[in-house]
Amino acid sequence: MPVVELAPAALQMWARLVARPESSPFQGYAVRADAVPRPEPGPGDSVAAVRDERLSPLDRVLAFRAEASPQAFELAGYLAAAPLFLPVMRLVQQVMAPRTTPSHLAEVFLSGLLHPVPAQPRPAEQTEFDFPETVRSLLLGSLHRQESRRVLTAVSGYLAEHSSAPYRFDATLTDPSRGLPSRISVESLPFAKVDAAVADALGGGFATRARELRDLISRQQRPGGDGDAKSPYDDGVTDTTSTSGAIETGAGRPRPAGPGTRPGGTSAPTGEQSRHTPGRDPSVAESASHPVGVNGPAKTGPVPTGTLPTLTRPMRFEETVPQVWGRRIPPRNHNFTGRSELITQLHDRLADRRAAIVPQAFFGLGGVGKTQLAVEYIYRYQSQYQLIWWINAEDPALVRSAIAALAPHLGLEAGPSGDEALPLVLDALRRGSPYRRYLLVFDNADRPEDLEEYFPSGEGHILITSRNQSWAGHAHPVSVDVFSREESVRFLQRRVPGMPAQDASRLAEALGDLPLAVEQAGAWHAETAMSVDEYLGLLREHADRLLDTSVPSGYPHSVVATWNLAMERLEQRSPAAVQLLRLCSCMAPEPISWAMLRSAAFAPLPSPLAEALRDPVELGLATREIGRLALARIDHRSNSLQMHRLVQAVLFNQMSEQEQEDTYHLTHVLLAAADPQEPEDNDNWRRYSELRPHIRPTRAVECDHREVRDLVINEIRYLYLHGDYTGGTELAEFARKEWQQRLGDDHPQTMRTTRSYATLIRNFGRFDEARELNAELLVRARRVFGEDHEETLAIANSNAADLRVLGDFEQATERDADTLERLTRSFGRDYPLALMSAANHALDLRLLGRFQEALELDADTYQRRVRIFGPDDPVTLVVAANYARDQRELGDYRGSTESLRALYPKLRDRQGREHPSTLDVAKNLAVSLRAMGAYEEAYDRSSRTVERYRARYGEGDLNTLAAVGNYAIDLLLRGELEDAERLAAQTVAGYEQLFGADHPYLPMTETNHALVLSALGEHERALSLNLTAYEKLAARFGPEHNCTLRCGVNLANDLHSAGRHEEAARADGRHLEALRATVGPDHPVSLVCGGNLAHDLRALGRGDEAEALLDDVLTRFARTLGRDYPVAEVFARGERAFCDIETPVF
Repeated sequence: MPVVELAPAALQMWARLVARPESSPFQGYAVRADAVPRPEPGPGDSVAAVRDERLSPLDRVLAFRAEASPQAFELAGYLAAAPLFLPVMRLVQQVMAPRTTPSHLAEVFLSGLLHPVPAQPRPAEQTEFDFPETVRSLLLGSLHRQESRRVLTAVSGYLAEHSSAPYRFDATLTDPSRGLPSRISVESLPFAKVDAAVADALGGGFATRARELRDLISRQQRPGGDGDAKSPYDDGVTDTTSTSGAIETGAGRPRPAGPGTRPGGTSAPTGEQSRHTPGRDPSVAESASHPVGVNGPAKTGPVPTGTLPTLTRPMRFEETVPQVWGRRIPPRNHNFTGRSELITQLHDRLADRRAAIVPQAFFGLGGVGKTQLAVEYIYRYQSQYQLIWWINAEDPALVRSAIAALAPHLGLEAGPSGDEALPLVLDALRRGSPYRRYLLVFDNADRPEDLEEYFPSGEGHILITSRNQSWAGHAHPVSVDVFSREESVRFLQRRVPGMPAQDASRLAEALGDLPLAVEQAGAWHAETAMSVDEYLGLLREHADRLLDTSVPSGYPHSVVATWNLAMERLEQRSPAAVQLLRLCSCMAPEPISWAMLRSAAFAPLPSPLAEALRDPVELGLATREIGRLALARIDHRSNSLQMHRLVQAVLFNQMSEQEQEDTYHLTHVLLAAADPQEPEDNDNWRRYSELRPHIRPTRAVECDHREVRDLVINEIRYLYLHGDYTGGTELAEFARKEWQQRLGDDHPQTMRTTRSYATLIRNFGRFDEARELNAELLVRARRVFGEDHEETLAIANSNAADLRVLGDFEQATERDADTLERLTRSFGRDYPLALMSAANHALDLRLLGRFQEALELDADTYQRRVRIFGPDDPVTLVVAANYARDQRELGDYRGSTESLRALYPKLRDRQGREHPSTLDVAKNLAVSLRAMGAYEEAYDRSSRTVERYRARYGEGDLNTLAAVGNYAIDLLLRGELEDAERLAAQTVAGYEQLFGADHPYLPMTETNHALVLSALGEHERALSLNLTAYEKLAARFGPEHNCTLRCGVNLANDLHSAGRHEEAARADGRHLEALRATVGPDHPVSLVCGGNLAHDLRALGRGDEAEALLDDVLTRFARTLGRDYPVAEVFARGERAFCDIETPVF
């Protein structure tokens, strides 16, 4: 028999199963009669003891915690602070854990921790349940003392309404010294036991009351036994399948069997016949719970006889909790009060699919509870979403990485930087793959124009919180105002149990009913137990200070007063903590790692903060005090401190202008001290990522200290190396403009930043702008520093890259050769900048077709880097990949492929799959695989690489175009000619748009396009395009350049297809002679040209010459690449072969 929870998710599953049983399997639970039962208790045994006598109470609680859902374990803790009758349990569930469902309560019932108290039969609503005493104590230990009090407050209110003589929990709630009742009646015994347990858990002065209560309880008698007697359930876990089968006890002994008693000592309800089906063992129960699928039940072992079944806990349907739950979603505020109308309106609007297309925006003053409303909405309606993600949107630059962090949760393979993963994530959300029902919350957003590009257009929902009312023109606005007085009073009484309504009203009036102020004041009272009169007196005394505080307009003064009081108390307890908070008030409202703070332990910071940073114990004490007063969030999982932006504003604005400037400078000192100063080292990237959010808020760019500006430069360099070109460009542009005004164009740090800026914008296709910047910089650097200064030579290196990009390979080669010579002379060949210059010079040589020189230079650079930086250094691996490209250009296809296959996983693991260097090696490997004849593997590698490039850079980027151009050749070799032609044409158009019609890269892409056109039978177009490309390449590089010769081989194929055999033979003859002279007679391109020439000779009737040449070609192929090499097989079939050109990048 299926077991279906009465909840929407479970009923939906059941409906789908019934309606379409053949479509797909479903996971669920069913009751089976042949389940494995457990032994039946014998005389003198409790059911609990039989179930598992080996587990201690602690083990049972730990087992439950491991097996149960977090919501069920949380609910069990709350129930431990209450007398356990069903109405009371539901009340506790509603007040303390409203997001839990009946299934969570069922988990507690079936946990084995809870048992029915033996008594005369009574209605289900009056049945009493209980935890074993030790179990109750352990569960109470998981609660904060205020949570225990809140439970008792709720129970007291319930009893006052539903009982003629309610038990009073006043002492446990307020005064533990209050006298005990004269006696404990049978009716009040469950409440007294809970009172004693909670008092014991509270400790301190309550411990005495707990002992006295237990003594009083022990003197009372209950029907059927001594009230102090140990319950048979205290040491074991009981079966709770039915309250009617419970063993009644007297002084801990089982009741003797009587009428209706079942074999083995259990008894059926009075007047009910024992269920005994003929042909079945009467001791085997009707059913037990086991998972089944629609294709058949799960297999079970043999069923022992004479036993009683165990009912496992019910299925928890995963739809009740989103599959993806953002790690930054704040915890639920269990003190949340009111606002039901706003939340209901929001839900109703989002339920309307037409209205839900528009983002929803909570807007209002800071502190009115916009964020708390969003949090409460999440927890109330989480079951309606598959994915919920929280984004701190105050800094638009950080929104990118927050959304990009969704990539692994969507099954996307993306690297760590926002530039890489962001487009993938937005596209997946738009398509609803894999989650259609999502909720994105952009918290504390500022300008709409900064964020709208990050809103996906799928079927999910977008919720925004902001103080900026301009969101009303971009989203459906939901105005949030302060609490009503009734809501403020209700909130304070929930937050501070026992506070009289009159006092709560006076406090709410003084606080202006601002939710954040009310919540902060409630936290203060709960922690300090300060009287309302004293609090109001202090509030009045601090009013003058509040008038000088420039917090966001509209904030009541009482918000700041609350934090002032906390700061005064903190100053008494830990002056170092106060200094730390003031320092952090200048930083971003993002997590600040303790490791980063400790790295500044020996920086010139004021005392006692400096001493605290050097002493882990003192720092721990300061952290504890900050956490106690709720002035910052202490996250022990990430070992970080995070201040709320409003607390930061209050602390910062309390300082004088001079104090603010001094504090800014101290943050600069701290950040500079935390700078690892080596952004090229991947091991330092985590620290730079921690420093990144604080550069702009602390105004580090404006600091006059060189070390702080070096930090900014290093951060820009890190962003470039990390592949975050957008973030790097933004920071470099900001710093450059600021330093041009402060320091001047000739300052070394201004020049360094300008050089970094030019390098970054080159990646966005802004080639001319980068060249102009670097050319101007080079002139200035030579004037200011001289020809051989390191900065001058670094700028010359960058200037050569501009020349390469613009196609002036000869001048780039001359510039790099001169730079390398000067660096070697001034700093030595092993100097890092010299090694970088050597790698760039090798690239120049390769572009000019001087492959052997490039190979030798790359080999030397690689060996030097291995000796200095190690073989797994990322830049060293890139140089090794360049060496593998040289191998391929020289015809060593096998060696190139093996090198790249070994390099790719190393770079992937070090830098990430989507890092630019990793992508470049992947593209390079695909080209070598194709050259080796591994066409299918090349296609697979190339297709994946193209998709990553598209996601990383976009369609029009040079890197993407190069990958697409190479992919078109892979498609051509698979016979997918239409797709190949489309992509080849797209590559040509993209290169022309980026570089112009006269750039040498363009004819390289055109000859590849002509190859596809020829395969499609468009021989005239192919001939025309190849002829144009050949003439451009010959004019630009000369007739013996490798690219010219490759294009010439393809042009000869077109001439042959046009029946112009004589011209084709002459062309192939010239090209073969040039290829043998430049790359050697065994080079695969030479052999392709020779095989094609044999084909020409045969067409001209010169058969003997053709056969001799073809035999030579095939012999050389067999010796170098094997007789089964695909091109060799083409020639053996009497066909022609072509030569593609790797689509180039700078």
